Amino acid sequence: MRQSEKVDKLLDALYTARGSFKELERNGQNWYFKNKSTNKPHMFSTLDDIFNACKDALRAERIDVFYATSFEDGTQLLMTRLIHIDSGQWIESVTAIGDTKSNPQEIGSGITYMRRYHIQAMLNLEADIEDDGNIATGRTENRQPAPKPKPAKIDYDYAGPPYRVFNEDGTQAQQFTEGQTYLMRLKKILGRGEDTKLIDANREEVARVRKHINDLQDITDKAKESLLARIDDLPLGRSQ
Repeated sequence: MRQSEKVDKLLDALYTARGSFKELERNGQNWYFKNKSTNKPHMFSTLDDIFNACKDALRAERIDVFYATSFEDGTQLLMTRLIHIDSGQWIESVTAIGDTKSNPQEIGSGITYMRRYHIQAMLNLEADIEDDGNIATGRTENRQPAPKPKPAKIDYDYAGPPYRVFNEDGTQAQQFTEGQTYLMRLKKILGRGEDTKLIDANREEVARVRKHINDLQDITDKAKESLLARIDDLPLGRSQ
């Protein structure tokens, strides 16, 4: 997260706006995570649902949302910025959505996917992103628990973010909200020979991410193949 030198007026305006947000609807359908007992699809909040819930309140407080893409050091980036029109104060999130090997379809899928994640996180909304398998498995615990110094047991039984990198002792070193950024970062870590090595914790996490990518329904087959190819490029990610 990046921000302007001061954000006090923006945060005050966001706090006021949140009091007027409408109920968040869930009009998206994902049949992959359908309810087995009712045979109905898993419902999730689309980007339109999110904006319908908050756009009037944001405009009333003179807050606008801007998206932009850029290309830096071989990486395609998506930037989402919340800006307070009156003061010029802003906060923004930036996430990698592709690289030099990504085609326009893959970039487009990444933009759609991360626009939703960005605005959900920045406005602190519970939008129930559609590729999250926790609802399908009946699990309701917090999907991004605070990292513990020495966890007794690492939980791999969930879909979606956070995507984690572990130290040799099994403690969590880093976490990411976007799979492509996670894979690019992990590859760099291994390439530099840092302390994070081919430990079982990272093998298990990569296996979890691979399953999650295979289960995704809102990206193209080519985008899915590209992400899986990135996993196969990792020494610890190759199928046994």
